[in-house]
Amino acid sequence: MDRITGDIVAFLDSDDAYVSTFLEEMIDIMTKNNAEIAGCNFVRKTTKERMEVDEKESSTHEFVIYNRKEALCALADLIIPHFAWNKIYKSDLWSTVCFPVGHVYEDIDTIFRVFSLTTKVSITNKVLYLYRKHNASITRTFSKKSMSDWMLAIDHFLDFIRSNTPEIFTTKHINEVQVLQLRTMISFYARSVKNSEDERQFEVYLRNRILMLRQELDPNSLDLRIRVFFLVLHCPWVIRLVYQVRSFMRSKIRKN
Repeated sequence: MDRITGDIVAFLDSDDAYVSTFLEEMIDIMTKNNAEIAGCNFVRKTTKERMEVDEKESSTHEFVIYNRKEALCALADLIIPHFAWNKIYKSDLWSTVCFPVGHVYEDIDTIFRVFSLTTKVSITNKVLYLYRKHNASITRTFSKKSMSDWMLAIDHFLDFIRSNTPEIFTTKHINEVQVLQLRTMISFYARSVKNSEDERQFEVYLRNRILMLRQELDPNSLDLRIRVFFLVLHCPWVIRLVYQVRSFMRSKIRKN
C-alpha cells in the first residue's frame, strides 16, 4: 500500500474480473455523490471460462448513500460485505491502514478500519464485479491457519464494535456478529481435519470457544441448526456426517 501514487484505489483478485465499465461507473458514482468509497454488487460464477454478466444481472442501477455511522452499521449488519474488491476508495484513506501480512481473511480485519475514516459511502446494486467461485480458493480451504485468521479478524471487528457502542453501534450489532461468529466456528468445527496433535489441540480450543460464546448469547437468537449442533456436540462424527450430507444436498440443488 505504500506504493500508491494515484487518487483512487481499486482491488481485483487474481481469479476474478471486472465488468468492462467497472472503473468508469464506480468513479462516476463516487464523484457524483462526493463519496470517499463507492461499492457495487457482484455475482458469483462457477465457470472456468471467461466470465460475463448477463442482461438481468446488470439491468438494475440504484444506489444508497451512507454517512460514516450508517456505513459502519451496514458492515455490522452484513448489508455491506467486508470485501475489499467490489469497491473503490480515495487513496488517502489507506495512508494509515494496511492489510495484515500473511493473513487469509485480511479483508475482514481491514475494511472496517477504512470505513471508520470516511464521511460518505455510496453503494450501487448494479453488478459490476464477477467473483469466480471454486473449491480451491484460499477462503474455502479449511485449515488451522485459515480458521485462526478468521477468528482473529472477527475478534478485532467485535472489539471495534464494543469500543464504539453506543456511540455508533448497539448491543443488537454485537449479538448479530457473535451469532455469525458462532455459526462460522461451528462450520469450521464440522469441517476440521485432525492430522496432527497440534490440530487436535486446536479442535479442543475451537470447541471451548464455541461453548463460551454460547453462554454470552440470547438462546432465542440461535437458529435451529445451531441448537441441533449443541445437542450432538459430544458426538463429533455425527456433526461431520450431518454436515457432509447437508453440503452434498446443497451442491445437488445448485446444479439443478
